[in-house]
Amino acid sequence: KDLARTGVRGTPRVGFPIAELVEALERLTGAASEQTAVLAGVGRLGSALLGYPGFRRQGLRIVAAFDAAPERCNLVLAGTPVFPASTITEKVMRLGVPLGILTVPAERAQRVAEQMVAGGVRAIWNFTPARLEVPEEILVQREDLAVSLAVLLHRIQERSV
Repeated sequence: KDLARTGVRGTPRVGFPIAELVEALERLTGAASEQTAVLAGVGRLGSALLGYPGFRRQGLRIVAAFDAAPERCNLVLAGTPVFPASTITEKVMRLGVPLGILTVPAERAQRVAEQMVAGGVRAIWNFTPARLEVPEEILVQREDLAVSLAVLLHRIQERSV
């Protein structure tokens, strides 16, 4: 029954046409269309995200990265060029990228988010502890690693009682 949403018809005791089913699932999950993103903050977390192969499988391609440290700029990390943070707005605008990924220090997060929004991003994936103030139409997904850890530790403690 779950596969009924795909619109692909299966045959009892035979199954589904695999190629057609895969294509329909890709359409439903968005995997068939590639989305582009930029990433700001090429420290440890940012570098790890740049190298994560799972994004490609989900149809996400990080096309540019930015950093404030001059020694990290004008490099190519995991196939992604790294530019000076001062060029975020201009590059985002030129690339027409809808998604910005933030892995900068918390004290820089608001300013970088504003630069991304000025460039035209419509969504921000925020890996910083900062609570961003952005226009209402901008989507923000906050990934607070400390909160996730606290939840996990609480669940461990519940199981050992």
